[in-house]
Amino acid sequence: MTTAFDTKMAALALRLINKFGKAATFKVVTGEIYDETTGDVTGASSSDVSRKISPPSEVSFLLNSFPNVQPGTAECFVATSGLTFTPSVNMQLTVDSVVWTITELMPIYSGDD
Repeated sequence: MTTAFDTKMAALALRLINKFGKAATFKVVTGEIYDETTGDVTGASSSDVSRKISPPSEVSFLLNSFPNVQPGTAECFVATSGLTFTPSVNMQLTVDSVVWTITELMPIYSGDD
């Protein structure tokens, strides 16, 4: 159940990311059709969507025991309020001319217990 505190904190997070965050460009791919026989992907189109994210920070070496965490892994936060797409694994984003690939998502929902 979403509380008044959740609502205030979600709005605060969005304001802070918009004020202090870094510009990122997400490559959104739509309309993919995968042919299991040939392994080809056809009909795909992509568009770039700009959005501010929290500045990426290197993941602690203590997390390196997780399979998706490799050297050079960074984490960041994206406010999904008003986002026109759903971030997904293998989606690419560019921050400061560096291309990153999303390897894991951990959504945080307002009102979580």
